[in-house]
Amino acid sequence: MQAKLIPHPQTPCEALGGITVTVAPRRGACLGISFRARGNIGAIAWPGERERGEGLWQRADELWRHSCFEMFVARENGCDYHEVNAATSGQWAGYRFDAYREGMTTADDLAMIAGKWRRLRDRAEMHLLVELPPAYREVSLDVGLSAVIEGKNGSKSYWALAHSQAKPDFHDRACFALKVPAAKRT
Repeated sequence: MQAKLIPHPQTPCEALGGITVTVAPRRGACLGISFRARGNIGAIAWPGERERGEGLWQRADELWRHSCFEMFVARENGCDYHEVNAATSGQWAGYRFDAYREGMTTADDLAMIAGKWRRLRDRAEMHLLVELPPAYREVSLDVGLSAVIEGKNGSKSYWALAHSQAKPDFHDRACFALKVPAAKRT
């Protein structure tokens, strides 16, 4: 399934022509997500020195302060949810919330199974395979996909499937706009 992220009206980004996301069909507890940003990629401040990479990912906090891709996952109509952040530095973060911005803890029940990225002149790609918590395995999900894009000039643009607030807020359930059906049993 494919979707487009849109910039928040208060934070446009002239350097990018768009960001598309692809969600692979679920296989058990795993969810595969691909982000593709297109435009003047050289005008964006991407964390890390390398233009491409894959392999072992290291946990780190506060990735949202710079360019990163994000995923929010909740059981359909559930209150609690998880957040995953990934940056081109090879760092990732996972958090669990009891409710909207409440009860935040590090999510030890999430795992980055695989991830790779590459930056080219006109596009940047991030491909992630995340193992979700056991509670998400056999239920439909509400998913929010988003990106923080930092320009080399210090500007920040906030992209999501939907925006419903005057200020960007990826935790707002209106941003969890993608419905992902339960994984098929094999």
